[in-house]
Amino acid sequence: MKALQFARVTYQSGRAYELRAAIAGWAANPNLPDSGEAPGLDQGDAVQLATHLTLLRGICLAGTAGNPQVAWFNTLDQFVGMGFYQLVSPAGGFYKVPVYGPEHYRPPRYGSGQLGLRWSLDLALALETVLRELVDTQRGSNVVPAYQVPHGLEAGRVSILISGLAVRIIKNEAAWRYLWTGLRTDCAYVISAAEAFETRLRAMEGNGVEIPPTPVELAAAGVVRQRARIARTRDALIGGGTVAGASIGITLLAAIRSRAAV
Repeated sequence: MKALQFARVTYQSGRAYELRAAIAGWAANPNLPDSGEAPGLDQGDAVQLATHLTLLRGICLAGTAGNPQVAWFNTLDQFVGMGFYQLVSPAGGFYKVPVYGPEHYRPPRYGSGQLGLRWSLDLALALETVLRELVDTQRGSNVVPAYQVPHGLEAGRVSILISGLAVRIIKNEAAWRYLWTGLRTDCAYVISAAEAFETRLRAMEGNGVEIPPTPVELAAAGVVRQRARIARTRDALIGGGTVAGASIGITLLAAIRSRAAV
């Protein structure tokens, strides 16, 4: 089995949506440069975006909008173990923190109409590709003030644990991560489609009625599937199953790095 590294992050959903909206605006202007005085994210915002991508990927893989995994901590903030969200907290003042990143693929209870039964997996694989692009993008030594996204929304601040590619962004700090043209486009399409799917999935789980795919998902389907193929191809080359979590066993937390992304 392969041990995973985890990072504890203060995730702000409001900030993540601000970043997604800004990136969509940049993507709409193909004449923006890819380096130098170009769009990008500082360290804190890169962590927020990577966390958002990891959370969406986890929902798409798990097939449910409810987080299925948690990590248990004691009152000294020491890690105790992992379990499923529905389990009752151990006695003695333990508390649980949601975990995203190591999910196995499970088809959602409800379908996605013309987008097919494996649409959620396509989204998860496309999100994996975007995460890898963010990890591998060019890094700069200075912030570009003209493209720093103003802080406005403070909603949704919560502590979560993440694993996977996002941990590499947390460990490898950079003053600026450039979002080149293709990455801006991928973010605009893939994140919007995944967010729309998450909203639709929550509604279906809440009212028990299947809802057809949203116009946002339909418009992004071509880009999502192309980016999903990239992840599938890479997955096949390195042995299969790892991108979708099928062969990763959670036997040990190799490291827990407390890092508040603010």
